[in-house]
Amino acid sequence: MKKMKVSILALSVLVGGAVLASAANSKFVIANSSYISITNTPLIWSTVSQLPTSVFYSADATNLNTYASYVDTDGSGKIDGIGNVVRQWYLGGNLAGVSSLIGEVKGTITASKMNQPKTQITIKASGYTAPTTNLLVINGTAAVSGPATLNVKFSSSAAPLPYVTSYTNTIGTNVFITSYTNWHILGTYKGTFKSGIKGIPDQKIDEAADLFVNFNHPTETVLRVVKYGNKFGVIATSFDYASGSGNVNSKNQYTVNLKAGGSSSVQMKGQIGAFVYVADPIGTNAPVTNSIVSISTAEFKGKTHGQAINGSGAFWQYYGRPID
Repeated sequence: MKKMKVSILALSVLVGGAVLASAANSKFVIANSSYISITNTPLIWSTVSQLPTSVFYSADATNLNTYASYVDTDGSGKIDGIGNVVRQWYLGGNLAGVSSLIGEVKGTITASKMNQPKTQITIKASGYTAPTTNLLVINGTAAVSGPATLNVKFSSSAAPLPYVTSYTNTIGTNVFITSYTNWHILGTYKGTFKSGIKGIPDQKIDEAADLFVNFNHPTETVLRVVKYGNKFGVIATSFDYASGSGNVNSKNQYTVNLKAGGSSSVQMKGQIGAFVYVADPIGTNAPVTNSIVSISTAEFKGKTHGQAINGSGAFWQYYGRPID
């Protein structure tokens, strides 16, 4: 079968083959497997894979770094991660100390209506603050390293917004401009930081924050369709390998409920139709006109990654051979 690119909402079925049998024997049914593509209204959801930023996290130019950071969003919208946050402190323009903390990242991103997420992320980290030679000596006693803690929470009810970055590259007399669009959610950071040593002040954090997200909004869905008799089934790789099966009624309408461990639950329903295609069997140069029964229309409604999605689409293109 031809290789093909599959969109983020690609639906794949791990069942190959087709059975074509005579109607004279009631033990057999007409059945086939196919790849088709439908164009649909955007199905929108976001996932989190990094920490939010704010004044606390970006003040004094390049005074903050995050090492060994890992943040991920699962199929239920649960956010987990861990990171080593390193903060440099300046007093009077001089480097006064460095804090290094390691801790857990936990949170959720959920939506009861499509593209209206509620996002909450907490960071609880502990470590130390070490002074430099520029740290002010208080009462004649040199400061020493002390235990530092960070406890902050990011909150937002805002929808993702586009953030466009452009780069200009000049080659000879030609000027090329390349633009990239990322997506971010605006919110607030609230919490506390305790330095653990004299000379570096503790801080109460209450400020605007910015969270860059992975914004998913596919307008094309590739489906692997398995229809046998009045039965119908798929496995959805983009919904955490959610799987489901259903029936096709006398009006050629189908319904399939896709589930994956309780994290993603998406219902597909629509119309089945017959399509004519031209196939060129492997090893031959003899195109054959044939037909396949597959999805004609599709409606999606449910949740993925903790967020509601809904949309509809119609048949656009058929891929490959009907038989694996």
